[in-house]
Amino acid sequence: MSLPVITFLSLLFMAVSQGVGFSSQAAIWNPIGAIADLVYMALFAVGINLPGYLGVNKNARTRKIKEVFFGLLLGFTGYILFILISGQFTVLSGWVSLAALWIACIIFYLIFQKMQVQKTARLKIVPAGDILLRGLFGGSVVVAIVILGDSAGYMWQDVTLKFPSWKKLNILIISCR
Repeated sequence: MSLPVITFLSLLFMAVSQGVGFSSQAAIWNPIGAIADLVYMALFAVGINLPGYLGVNKNARTRKIKEVFFGLLLGFTGYILFILISGQFTVLSGWVSLAALWIACIIFYLIFQKMQVQKTARLKIVPAGDILLRGLFGGSVVVAIVILGDSAGYMWQDVTLKFPSWKKLNILIISCR
């Protein structure tokens, strides 16, 4: 659901900082970045269940921290590996990229459908300071990625801008409380 917003903002930042030509070349990689997000989310979901499989269920707070740690570790690893592997291919058509995204969406829909849904407790209202911290962190990540794109090229900038950094920070802060 957030793909159009993320796409608009990332391509806008690239067009302003690098030019319209650079942004249009990066747009071809946009769907590939969304596939990388799907890989991250699936591996994060698998990773948070690893402590349960390993028999780590003694202390609730420690268990939550280990769940988040394993989820982030597995998710980040899969995300980075996917980007490194997909970066080896040449994508010349946005239609090919888009077709790959649709195929990946169907595959990941089937994978996510088989995962168990866990009931969560109602969350507390987030203090304004936390929202400000999350906003500053998210903005800093976008600025760092735009700067990275200056030296690394359009493919890396667009793929890494798709990374759902807001979600990771929110999950980390909420889960560790």
